[in-house]
Parts: sequence; structure tokens; C-alpha cells
Amino acid sequence: MNTNELPLDRVATLVDRELVTDGFSRNSGNGRTRLWLPGNRETKMWKSRQDGLYHLAIGAYTGIRNVVAHSRRPD
Repeated sequence: MNTNELPLDRVATLVDRELVTDGFSRNSGNGRTRLWLPGNRETKMWKSRQDGLYHLAIGAYTGIRNVVAHSRRPD
């Protein structure tokens, strides 16, 4: 089943850069799953590493992702 066949309530509401920034954010929120490094989230070391991962993910999304190859094509 492709996303064109999914009911609207099952299709992701976050797309593109918004999805990446939300997924790697240090802030927990709205019951969404976060991609966090393991460890004590109260330490400066964890916060620094998570911030680095956040920025790496944004950079990878922006610089590496081939938008043309991953865009939906109109029917």
C-alpha cells in the first residue's frame, strides 16, 4: 500500500525539514517519537551531542537528499 492509498488520518502531518527538526529535537512534545541518543538527558555532554546530531540531520537532509528523486509525481 502506498501513501496515496492511506486514509488521511494515517498520513504524516510533518513533511520535509519540519519532520527532521521535530524528530531530532531535544524537546519532548505532543507524544511524538524522538530520535535521541542514549544517556542522561540532563548532562551538558548529552545535550551537546544531541544538538550535534540535530544539526547533522538537518544538514544531511538539506545537502544530501535528492528532492527530485523523492518527490511525488502527479498522476
